[in-house]
Amino acid sequence: MAEAGWYEDPAGPTLVRYWDGHAWTERLCARPTSPAASGVIAPVVPIRPPTPAVVAPGLESESGSPDVPAWFVASVVIGIMAVIGMMVFAAVG
Repeated sequence: MAEAGWYEDPAGPTLVRYWDGHAWTERLCARPTSPAASGVIAPVVPIRPPTPAVVAPGLESESGSPDVPAWFVASVVIGIMAVIGMMVFAAVG
């Protein structure tokens, strides 16, 4: 069996994957332009799967990003304006 190290990813020539000595791991890197003489390739830039954002149910859009309803934004803006108005009225007397 091959020793642990970075090798060409069996699934694609543009990536390298870490072999732990027993099995392929999930650790991926972009393939460097020139491989090492030993055949083991040193990692360049680790590639990690993106961490999914936590979004409250019902607030996601078709693109998967949070989509805040307009009524909610309007309510927040009106509330902030009311608080500022009360502060100005209290300061003026």
